[in-house]
Amino acid sequence: MIYMRKYKKKSIKGNPGKDSNGNKVNNTYYKTNLLLKVCEDEYFRIINFYIKIFDKVNITLVFLAALLTVVTKQVDFHYLFILKEKITHGEIIVSLMIFFCQVLSFLLFLFSLIGLILLLKGEKIRVLNTDNIFNILYVNEKEIDVNKWLIEQYLNCISENSTAMKKKQIRFNRILKFICIGVILWLLSILLQGVV
Repeated sequence: MIYMRKYKKKSIKGNPGKDSNGNKVNNTYYKTNLLLKVCEDEYFRIINFYIKIFDKVNITLVFLAALLTVVTKQVDFHYLFILKEKITHGEIIVSLMIFFCQVLSFLLFLFSLIGLILLLKGEKIRVLNTDNIFNILYVNEKEIDVNKWLIEQYLNCISENSTAMKKKQIRFNRILKFICIGVILWLLSILLQGVV
C-alpha cells in the first residue's frame, strides 16, 4: 500500500486574505490601499499630461513665431499691380492665386499664434485639497476611512482635470491643423511664384 501524506495548505506570504500566521485579514484594507495607489498614479499622470501640453504649446509657439516672421517678409503685393504691356489672363489668375495663398497662410498663422497664446492661459485645475485631512485623521483613527476619503478626493480631481485636459488637447490639435494648412498654402505660393 502506498501512503500519501496529507499536506496542510500554507498561506503564501503577501496573500491579502491571510497574514503570515494564517489568520484571516480584512480585505477592505488591501483593496483601499490598492485603489488609493491607482488613483494617486492616475492623478499624477493627468498633472504630467497637463505639463506636457504646455511644453508642446511653447515649442509650437516658438516655431510659429519664426515661421510667421519668414512669411511676413515674403508677402509681396506686386502680384496685384503687375503693369506689363502684354498681360495674359493666365498671369492674372496665377498672380491672384499667389496673393491669396500668401494672405491666407499669413492669416492662418496669425490666428494660430493668437490661439496658442490663449492656450497658454492656464485653466483652473483641481488639486487635492489637504486642508481637511487633519480633521479626518483626528476624527477617524482608522486608516481605511482616511484612505476612502483620499480616494474620493482623487477621483473628483481626476474627473474634473481629465475633461479640462481633453478640451485643451482638442484645441491644440485644431491649431496644429491650421498651421499645417498655412504651411501648405505658403509652399503653394512659393511654387506658383516660379510660374510667373
